[in-house]
Amino acid sequence: MKIDKSPEMRQKEALVEELEAQVKRTRTTLKSLKTRLQNTQERVAEVHQKIFNKVTQLQGRLIKGMKNLEQLIAKLRKDKRLNRQDKALIEEMYRGFTGGIGEEMPDLEAQAAERAQSQEEDAKFRDAFKEFRVEPPTEEQRDIRKVYLRLSKQFHPDRARNKKEAEQFHQFQQQVNEAYEKYDIQALLDMEQLFGETADETINEGAATVDVLDLKISRLEHQLDLLQQQQERLSQEIRQLRKSDMGQMLTEVDGMQRAGFSVEDGMGLQHLEPIVEILEAFETALRDTDKRGEMSPLFDDIMAQAQASMDPLQAMMNEMMGYEEEDMDDLFWDDEEVYYPNPDPLFPVGTYVRINEREEVDYFEGEDMISFSLKGLAGIVSEAMLEEDEPFYNVVLDIDSMKRLPGAYITERGGAFNVIDFLDEESLVKEKRKKKDTLKKVQLAYRTLLYQHVFAELPPAQDQRLQAILLAHPEKNDEANWLAYLDHEYGNMRAAMEWALME
Repeated sequence: MKIDKSPEMRQKEALVEELEAQVKRTRTTLKSLKTRLQNTQERVAEVHQKIFNKVTQLQGRLIKGMKNLEQLIAKLRKDKRLNRQDKALIEEMYRGFTGGIGEEMPDLEAQAAERAQSQEEDAKFRDAFKEFRVEPPTEEQRDIRKVYLRLSKQFHPDRARNKKEAEQFHQFQQQVNEAYEKYDIQALLDMEQLFGETADETINEGAATVDVLDLKISRLEHQLDLLQQQQERLSQEIRQLRKSDMGQMLTEVDGMQRAGFSVEDGMGLQHLEPIVEILEAFETALRDTDKRGEMSPLFDDIMAQAQASMDPLQAMMNEMMGYEEEDMDDLFWDDEEVYYPNPDPLFPVGTYVRINEREEVDYFEGEDMISFSLKGLAGIVSEAMLEEDEPFYNVVLDIDSMKRLPGAYITERGGAFNVIDFLDEESLVKEKRKKKDTLKKVQLAYRTLLYQHVFAELPPAQDQRLQAILLAHPEKNDEANWLAYLDHEYGNMRAAMEWALME
């Protein structure tokens, strides 16, 4: 005869079913979060590997090229076949192309060798993502450890009945240790359910009592609490990884790839290639000079190449605006226009002048054309020219005047934003300078203003990254800033690569 269950019994059984359903849903969510975390880590490692490879290649070429240049320059300094003017030209080109970075290269080479040989350094990189792992609170750690100890006891070597079982226990124990190290309570509970002894084994439908159901409810509630805490920790770990430098880099690269750019484009590394190429071309010209005993004709090609190759910003801006070199020539050059130096200018080159009349320039801000008055801006005359006997002047602005220019105007003008062209003689007045800007201060202000605005057409993340690279040391030139960035990234990339290789 079947005995009807009491309302209390049915209520507790319903609660057990609901708790089991919640545990199942939470396990499914955890599985999804683990997959998401693993995929993110793998993508970060993949991106870092590509960047690491590119950085390593470029840095290797830089190191080799700089060492070769130093040796060739030292040799040609003593070459009696070259006259003083030729040697001075070579020295000037060497300083211009290298930007003073040659002295830093041996240190970089030593650092790279030290990293490659340091076992202690390698050990630090075995888990590049460990810093993002969220440790559970003390009480939760104790609960996780209890499950760990139960499983460790279950797979203790002394409990193995034969050699095969001992090997299996060893493998299981490794899985237990890995799960415990990651505070993965879900994995530990899964293994306990699969291999261990649980309270459910003593429960069957016929023997179920209110007390037994209470025990099961208590156990399920405890499991659910542990699993939900792990769910929160995993969610927080994913958020921390995505907000980190590595995660932000991944977000930027993914965005650039969706826009059709490569990983190297996303990090701006493609702009380093021309710098390396011009140094290698300079090395070839020096070797040819050494062979000939006179200045190589290759130097003529290098000067033309350097104009584009050593200015990756201009090349990038032309590409971004869709211009070819021929287009730029057509845009700014008219064969019918003839300009020639003014032999007797009212304001000779080097004169400090102020724009005293309402001269205006137009620029676009969004889709609107804006006019900006140049009146009151001041600077130094850089060119005094004539056009059909009418004098005009080009003026390089001083620091205060550069700072008054609208950001959208700087963005539109690019590297030439600090030069005002074709100023009429009547619009200028000679003025005594209240203070003299040093060349270093002018260069600092120019680079800062330029890079704060010139990348505005790029995605915001790319804009900020290029600013961070090129303005890390505003007083230095582009090549020195790229080199400092390479040196920093070389160490960071190695950390990610060591982790990826050990997985």
